[in-house]
Amino acid sequence: MTLYVINAPVLTEYGLWEFMGPLTVKEAREILDVGFVSAIGHDACAKVLSQILNITIPVNRISIRMQADDEALILRLKQRLPEGKVLDETELNSLEFELGLLKRLK
Repeated sequence: MTLYVINAPVLTEYGLWEFMGPLTVKEAREILDVGFVSAIGHDACAKVLSQILNITIPVNRISIRMQADDEALILRLKQRLPEGKVLDETELNSLEFELGLLKRLK
């Protein structure tokens, strides 16, 4: 099982999925205690998540393909951004978001 940190609930493969949340910051920290792979590709998102969780979330612009039993902690914005918009740290902090856990069951 691999645990990822990503910034959107993306289904990377066909399969059976479960998306749970919203999570508290404490719950998210406990989930990440086992170790994780960051797939956060934007500096502002990595910085905001690091601040929220008090854990270093590195920028790591990779593509992932979740397999059965893999999980991902998600930073989910509660609004859709305009096309092509990349947020800086201040803009990201001003938006509503929540944390969730995406699991690939099969």
